[in-house]
Amino acid sequence: MLYLGKTTSLLILVPFCGLAIFTEAARVRFQTVADIVEMIFGRMMRNHERPKIGDAVVINGATWVLLTATLLVVIFPVDVAAISMIMFMIGDAAAALVGRRFGKIRWLNSTKTVEGSLSFFIVAAGILMLFDLLPLPYSMGIAAFATLLELLPLRLNDNLYVPLLTAGMMYCLMRFLLLQDVTLFF
Repeated sequence: MLYLGKTTSLLILVPFCGLAIFTEAARVRFQTVADIVEMIFGRMMRNHERPKIGDAVVINGATWVLLTATLLVVIFPVDVAAISMIMFMIGDAAAALVGRRFGKIRWLNSTKTVEGSLSFFIVAAGILMLFDLLPLPYSMGIAAFATLLELLPLRLNDNLYVPLLTAGMMYCLMRFLLLQDVTLFF
């Protein structure tokens, strides 16, 4: 996103996102499509991401990521979109790895751990500081905001709402507190 810009990113993301959503719908209707998806992506999918023929459409994590990346680029300035996505993807992976390996303290009524959340925050803060889009106090606030969002036990996939809400908060800080001339959409 950062290197290709908004238009080129959308020229790539929109068709792939459409193909992914079409494939999600087709794999619950046609066994051949389901078999191909399973053969290519099966080892990466969780059990709940494997619907049977005739079941309701289930969107897997990779499709959520494509959809989110597409929406981010459509809605936000490309730097906000890319940084939000990078921050979430690496932070989420760090939280999962650290939480599973070293996590001992669980949040109330959650499978998520304090250690995983702390790693999410550290990675998110580091990425925000690396890109230097916002002053340090705002970056720390955005990292904390994203960490709290990641903890929410919503039924909606966190691959969608965490990056979108984080980008929205980044945009609002830039536009209304820092008074930067940033626009939504094009």
